[in-house]
Amino acid sequence: MEGSQLYAEALKARNCHIVTVRPATVTRVTVPKVPVDLGVKFLDLDSVERCLVLDLDARYELILGMAWLEHHEPWIDWRSKPLGATHYSPSGALASHEPTSARKQKRLWREH
Repeated sequence: MEGSQLYAEALKARNCHIVTVRPATVTRVTVPKVPVDLGVKFLDLDSVERCLVLDLDARYELILGMAWLEHHEPWIDWRSKPLGATHYSPSGALASHEPTSARKQKRLWREH
């Protein structure tokens, strides 16, 4: 089922709650709050996420909340716009959350 069909079905089936949000603009918007399970797939991320569909204007295709960003820890290259689900290192070196020494990191860079 397409995303818009899922939204229409969820809107009909539920007694929707109303939510007030303030997107990047200063204006607050009050819209129905419709939860829908959507398949999210881009690059190396493939999952089903519980999304809140908010009927906003066409400027907003997708708004990722802080909880989603913290959970998935995607990398975003703001200049060329790619987005990925695994940790990104512009130098091409392996990246991890493990502490490492500068000497060890230099050796890794030389080997790659």
